[in-house]
Amino acid sequence: MGGPYHLTGVAAAGSVARAAAAIRLAVEGVPAVLALDAGRHEFVRVPGLPAEIANQVMLSGDGRRLLLIAPHGTPRHPILPKPTGLCVHDLATGRQRWYPGDVDGRDVAVALSPDGALIASLCTPWDPDDDSDDSGLAAIGLTDTVTGQRRRLWATRGGHSAQSTISWSPTGRYIAVTYLVYVADRDDVYCQTSVVDLGGSVLWQRLDAEIPHASNGAWLDEHRLVAGLDDIVDDEMYRRLVAVDVTTGQQHLLVDGARVFPEAVHDSRFIIRENTGRSDPPWVTTNLDYSRPEPLLMVDRRVTICGFDIARRANSTH
Repeated sequence: MGGPYHLTGVAAAGSVARAAAAIRLAVEGVPAVLALDAGRHEFVRVPGLPAEIANQVMLSGDGRRLLLIAPHGTPRHPILPKPTGLCVHDLATGRQRWYPGDVDGRDVAVALSPDGALIASLCTPWDPDDDSDDSGLAAIGLTDTVTGQRRRLWATRGGHSAQSTISWSPTGRYIAVTYLVYVADRDDVYCQTSVVDLGGSVLWQRLDAEIPHASNGAWLDEHRLVAGLDDIVDDEMYRRLVAVDVTTGQQHLLVDGARVFPEAVHDSRFIIRENTGRSDPPWVTTNLDYSRPEPLLMVDRRVTICGFDIARRANSTH
């Protein structure tokens, strides 16, 4: 991925054949999306995007397309907001393909499958069989990018938070999702992570677990998922960072007592925001045990990073 890079403002606009990373940011309140050109190793501003987009910005695995959640279409009534759409934006040509959003409750997080054939959505519909106050679901929807048809793959009782995210495994056999669940004996909500196959079966699930937020940055390989696992020790939450084999449940400890959670894993290195206490912490890459930090991104105090994603195969020639 190169670096270190310095973000001091909104970069000049330009087209990108392939991006190694994408950033949703604001410079003194002015929003923009930047793409890290995989060939020139510099950030450029992506032109032609919708005026209002969600903070999350997702890259296709090959770094050629952005996936965004944004208002699109005509509202049902003049006083109502525009409906939400899912936008696939080609970085080289600027061409866009839109798909209906919020079809099955609100779309909270989305990700493109490695082959680009499906969009996975973490959505939050109501449970029609439950009339209680706590009747929300956390569901995975799949949208066919050719036909636009959508179906629900899986659902469970739950909701969403700022930690909620969704991520395909590198070859698209599994989908990992982090969402909120209510725990009655604690009388509060906590993160839970599930891994589901394309038949809708749960392979691995754990309460008090979350995965890195980058849609292409949560897996070490097809079976090993990076997860932060929380346990209560002496009445305080204690976090371990592990690689879990989702087919066997076997865990390999990476960091014990992790105080910083990675944004992504890329080329067997973590990408993290250092815990400096500053409003503009530097971003670094580290080994999987947090050793050998190397600078990746220096951020000006005027810049606020709202969303981040990486590509898996941006430097590939295939």
